Amino acid sequence: MRSEAVYQKYRRLARYPLFLAGIMFIVGLLLTFDPNIDSLEQHHITGRTLTLASWAVFLIDYVVSVLLAPDRGDYMRKHVLQAVGVLFPPLRILLIFHVTYEVVRNTRRAFGAQVRLYMVYASTLILLVSSFVVMLVERNAPGATIVNYGDALWWAAETISTVGYGDMYPVTFTGRIMAVSLMINGFLILSVLTATVAQKFVTTTLGVTPPKDPDPQPEPEV
Repeated sequence: MRSEAVYQKYRRLARYPLFLAGIMFIVGLLLTFDPNIDSLEQHHITGRTLTLASWAVFLIDYVVSVLLAPDRGDYMRKHVLQAVGVLFPPLRILLIFHVTYEVVRNTRRAFGAQVRLYMVYASTLILLVSSFVVMLVERNAPGATIVNYGDALWWAAETISTVGYGDMYPVTFTGRIMAVSLMINGFLILSVLTATVAQKFVTTTLGVTPPKDPDPQPEPEV
């Protein structure tokens, strides 16, 4: 049975997967057109795989949204760009507008919720984009240990998690700037996780219920 409540619940659950698919699409597109000879074939295959996977996520989201929407005709009229991007592969870049709108809607919350959303959304964006930038500036540098996107992702995961095995490290100035941004973000993630665990501990042990962040009423789709 289609209802507004079920539809809105799905929209909330789908926001982060859609955001991740949008980032995957951008990274995949950049890798597809990577001109570096040493990693040409590898990056082109990875890029096509990422763009295809992101398109599949958007297709599934569009179909499920149409099926769950209380008014299917109204949903289709308000999501013409999304439909065009799904149906015509050359215009998939239009799907990024849909992702942007979903993320903007999701940030209209209280400060505590915004901090947690930062940890999820911004950290994902910083991780993937920093990896790509570091790969570009490092792979041809003398003494480079990061020469492809796989290496860059592994290094970024080590850095943002504050593990730092030391097997890979940036040797250029730009790469080190990216490393600092990941270190700061890793510290923020650790702080948010610590605060969340402490809040749960106080709530469970002492029976203190913290004030909940207000959940705004669903806004009209555009």
